[in-house]
Amino acid sequence: MTEQPPQPQPYPYQPPQPAQGQPQPYPYQPPAQPYQPPAQPDPYQAPAPQYSYPPQAPYPPVPPAYYPPAKPPELPVEPMVYAQFFRTPRFAPWKAVLAGVLGVVGYLAASMLLAIVWTVYALSTGEVTMESLMNLDYANIASPSFFLINNLSLVACIGVAMLLGLAFFGQKPRWLASIEGKFRWGFLGWSLLIAVPLYVAFNLVDFFLAEDVELAWMPHTVPMILIILLTTPLQCAGEEYLFRGLINRSFGSLPKGRTAGMVCGFAVSAVVFAAAHMATDIWLISFYLLFSAVGCLLTWKTGGLEAAIAIHVANNLVSMWTVPFSDFSGLFDRSAGAGSPLMLAQAAVMALATALILLLAKRKNLPVEAAPGAVAAMPRQEGV
Repeated sequence: MTEQPPQPQPYPYQPPQPAQGQPQPYPYQPPAQPYQPPAQPDPYQAPAPQYSYPPQAPYPPVPPAYYPPAKPPELPVEPMVYAQFFRTPRFAPWKAVLAGVLGVVGYLAASMLLAIVWTVYALSTGEVTMESLMNLDYANIASPSFFLINNLSLVACIGVAMLLGLAFFGQKPRWLASIEGKFRWGFLGWSLLIAVPLYVAFNLVDFFLAEDVELAWMPHTVPMILIILLTTPLQCAGEEYLFRGLINRSFGSLPKGRTAGMVCGFAVSAVVFAAAHMATDIWLISFYLLFSAVGCLLTWKTGGLEAAIAIHVANNLVSMWTVPFSDFSGLFDRSAGAGSPLMLAQAAVMALATALILLLAKRKNLPVEAAPGAVAAMPRQEGV
């Protein structure tokens, strides 16, 4: 086998060398400053306007918020008892006197209007004669329809008293019921539970001691039972709203002092109440004066009309339990001799019921004075 000659090995790479006599290149040196791109022109901007606005005046200071003058509150701003509850920043003596007078006028107007309606009815049905009407012969006038008209005229006093209290003093009807601004039905119920049993006991004793009482079923029995049960409680409430409510408050608010105000309210209310019953018997007149004074006392000590209404309802409702079963032609007789010393026993029952109700009011801690208008009279604060 023929031996092959060795193959030549490649030389490592050598950079080309310049030929003899040619200039040598300068060795590479990095630039002293990094590369900067050529500056570019700024983007186009619109030239600023060459005109100027006139100088602005400084804004005026903001005026303080305007609040219209507050209307004087219609409720007392100082603690007041029931009899002086009309004595508020709106109070004016002439308003009190006029409201009291118009209360009586309103009652008389309602009575006359209903009397006209009843007269037309009674004459057309032959229930009464013109002679009996002209002579005011109550023995022949007394009938279920007359009893109903009499009660309804007193029921109307509730609306009369409420409207006058609102018109002259701005007080809503609920403030005429009590100084708490509501009719306290719960307290009325408790007062009735105290007064009614006492009057029932008294009337039963009186009935068994009487000698000439005859009870029987009569043609007017059913109508009278319905009329008494449905209208007598409202009739009692009407008298209390007018006499112990509106009139007592109107004249009780005239004097500035509390004692003088209560005495004035009590006196005027009692006199007008007794006069409204048109009695000429000294026992009846005395009883009506005492009854009114007790009613005013209860409104003062309990702060509302509820207790006085309870006493009135118990007195009238229970004492009439024999009327549907007997001849009641003398029911409206208040002439001399109609009363008797027996009225003292009835007054004693009323006094006992009053004492127990006042004890209940004390245990319930009922307020006797209030100033519900004090909050409304506070000055208004800005931003509130």
